[in-house]
Amino acid sequence: MNRDATIALRLLRTDEGGRKGPILPGILRGMMTFDGTQCHDFRARIDEDLYPGEARELDVAFLCPDLVAPKIVVGTPFVLMEGRPIGHGHMLACMI
Repeated sequence: MNRDATIALRLLRTDEGGRKGPILPGILRGMMTFDGTQCHDFRARIDEDLYPGEARELDVAFLCPDLVAPKIVVGTPFVLMEGRPIGHGHMLACMI
């Protein structure tokens, strides 16, 4: 998997509107938004369960990095979406 960026992610707790269960190990196929209007698909490898309320650093690869590149720099905030916001974070490193 290519690495386009490294993110700091915190999942919302269930009582904050987040998931009811963890994101299981494997390849996370997710969507994030930087401006609240357009979502961008990404992939990230999850090595162990990621529970609601937990924070983690992840390497991500965007499906369309050319569309994302103009929107991100180190520190750019994002919201992780799964039909609704389930987490938030910011860019730690950008390689695109």
